[in-house]
Amino acid sequence: MEITPVTNTKSSLMFCLPSAGGSASMYRNWQHHPAATPFEIIPLEYPGHGLKITQQLIYHPEHLAEHLCQEILNYAIADDFILFGHSVGASLLWRIEAKLRHEPIYQKLRLLVISSRPAPYYLKQMQKYTDLDDQQLLRVLQHYNHFPDEIRSNPSALAFFLKIIRNDLHLSDAMLNDEISISSKAVMSVYGQQDPFIPQPAMMQDWQAYSTQWRQCHILTGDHFYFLEPDNLNQLLSVITEQLQQITS
Repeated sequence: MEITPVTNTKSSLMFCLPSAGGSASMYRNWQHHPAATPFEIIPLEYPGHGLKITQQLIYHPEHLAEHLCQEILNYAIADDFILFGHSVGASLLWRIEAKLRHEPIYQKLRLLVISSRPAPYYLKQMQKYTDLDDQQLLRVLQHYNHFPDEIRSNPSALAFFLKIIRNDLHLSDAMLNDEISISSKAVMSVYGQQDPFIPQPAMMQDWQAYSTQWRQCHILTGDHFYFLEPDNLNQLLSVITEQLQQITS
């Protein structure tokens, strides 16, 4: 389903990029959250995922970033906007940001939120998952703590999902060595303290080197998908709201 222009009652938009193997549905609860946020949640869907499951997967991160950038440009952005990327979505966020630098709406971009994706120095040291066999890959996925049992126990569903996750992990591996330019936009990072893939706070704090407007690293309770806990989601949206208000005041 493509994004279509609408008239928004809130003053800002927050475009949200999913994790590997995920879909826009991971942000469904955010769209109807009772918190008084000044921004509307706009989940972006990757081709071959969720509501776009019939579309062909995009194997190259540059092509996917171009596709998503065009969706953002097609949206009726009347005021400020935020980019939020979780895990592999946080790497795609930087490719999108680089493309938007050449567009008039770039002046309306106020904040980049990097969720659960280590800074470049640490990404370069991460294990690549592209060449893992199915059993090795499943063991990795179990570390995320939210891999559904109904998929693991259903061979057809598992085979279908593994095709998607392998595509997305290829995207992730292809971006481990990305050279990221320092942004003039405000940047904040956030992650769960029990995330097994982020054992050191410096892995998220070091994003401060990539912005002239660093807005701190925010640590919440929880694992890689820390925002699935309602209290953590409340805190996350409150922090983003506070930062946006400080930036635009």
